Amino acid sequence: MIPRLNIKNGAPLPLSLPVLFLLMVLPWGWIALGMWGFKNITLTVSFYMVFGCLVPYVLFVGKKPRVSKEYFRLPLVLGGVLFGMGTMFIGWALLRDTIFIPGHFITTLKSLGFHKGQHFLLFAFYFVLINPVLEELFWRGLIYHRCRDWMPEQTAMLVSSIVFGSYHWLILQTSFTPLGAILATVSVIVGGVVFSFFYRKTNSLLAPILVHGLGYDLPIIILAYLQLSR
Repeated sequence: MIPRLNIKNGAPLPLSLPVLFLLMVLPWGWIALGMWGFKNITLTVSFYMVFGCLVPYVLFVGKKPRVSKEYFRLPLVLGGVLFGMGTMFIGWALLRDTIFIPGHFITTLKSLGFHKGQHFLLFAFYFVLINPVLEELFWRGLIYHRCRDWMPEQTAMLVSSIVFGSYHWLILQTSFTPLGAILATVSVIVGGVVFSFFYRKTNSLLAPILVHGLGYDLPIIILAYLQLSR
């Protein structure tokens, strides 16, 4: 059994169970504030990433993230990447025409001030390289890790993954049918379980960051580009 990470040396703030659950639901507020308060995609991303992910990690973990290669296994990570890509592309090919609403997708992006020519490359860079790092710091490095202090391993994995997936519904429901938004949210929850598995298996954030970025976020960018190019 790989030992749990020790995060005491960085002098993090104490984290009670109520505060832990508050941190888990705050992303809903930051996303809603950016999307419906300011109606701006840049502010939405900034609010969530900075105040929803980075600041809590710094406050409650307070040290450099663990990216040890001691338990890193390239074949395992490649398998995770291929699994993610396969589920994303196959699921999209099978269900796109029944659960996705292209017109709503385009309208939502325009309402948030997104323009393909001006923003797509920058957004793709962020989504593939920065998003998986900050999300894994927060959701696995802080939330899942600290949930394990309060509940059994499998429960911590499930709870943190459900909350991780559920906030995505706020975004997904703008471009999918009601059933499609639920199915897409469930797929994100499954992704959260996969990322947690790699975090636990390797005792490091490196593997879940790679699987998250290459196996899940990269296919999303490719599919979004294909939709925007139609």
